[in-house]
Amino acid sequence: MLFKKRSEPLSLLGLQSLISRLPNSHQKYTVIEEDLRRRKAGFGGELNFDKHINEFRPTYPFGLLHDICLLYNGIYFQMDSILIQPDEIIIFEIKNLGGKLTVKANPTQFIQEIKEDRKVIQSPITELERKMIF
Repeated sequence: MLFKKRSEPLSLLGLQSLISRLPNSHQKYTVIEEDLRRRKAGFGGELNFDKHINEFRPTYPFGLLHDICLLYNGIYFQMDSILIQPDEIIIFEIKNLGGKLTVKANPTQFIQEIKEDRKVIQSPITELERKMIF
């Protein structure tokens, strides 16, 4: 049973509003446009996940919550989706990344390569481990 639906992030709504009002010649336009593109892609990945998880039809009771923000010892943390089953809780950290991804261990690193551009991105494995602690 779905207990909490996913809603469009306020940051995405705010960036869409900002970019529509900002002149193309503004010095921060391209930075804001890229941030908006990444956030749209991320939200699109989450919606795609939702479409697939909605096909999950187990014979036992379950709970599904999307976009959960919790507070633990003064620290806020967000989880993309949580599946609560009778015997376990599964946390989903959803990514929607393009290009070639390389995963390295010790320390865990995710390297994203798009054309000539190569950058280290935050590891979803490390994010999940942190959320499990909380």
